Amino acid sequence: MTLRDRIERYVFRNPGDWAAEDLFDNLGAFEAGDARLARFLEGLASAEVLLDEHLQEKTVSTINGHLRAAGVELRVTGNDGGYPVFTVVSTRLPGNRRPKNIIFASFAKPDIRFQSSVDNDIEIVGGNPDDTLVYDREIPIEGLRWRDLHAW
Repeated sequence: MTLRDRIERYVFRNPGDWAAEDLFDNLGAFEAGDARLARFLEGLASAEVLLDEHLQEKTVSTINGHLRAAGVELRVTGNDGGYPVFTVVSTRLPGNRRPKNIIFASFAKPDIRFQSSVDNDIEIVGGNPDDTLVYDREIPIEGLRWRDLHAW
């Protein structure tokens, strides 16, 4: 009996015969490297497997409940054909946060003070704060585009 046959029998035809741990054990997920497991989880949450965005979000929420203890989570990093694309990212690395402020178009170098270094809340001090443009809207997942700046 092949692995495919066993999965068909114990997971699909007789739901409940295998617990999630049994399925993952038979798939070799516990022995897989971190990168391979991450690709598996990203594929599991992809629109190629789940054609319903609500089901994708529900699946990701369930998976993230277990992943967060390991310091990682599935997070939306883009979209493909209108469906979200999920990627496993670390929750412990500060570099994985999206940018909060973009400062540009100033006549002179602005003096910036952090009101809260934890939240990255800034204040322009000295000179005329109105001479400095600070993009204060949330940066979209797909990045900042000219039309976003134009609308701002």
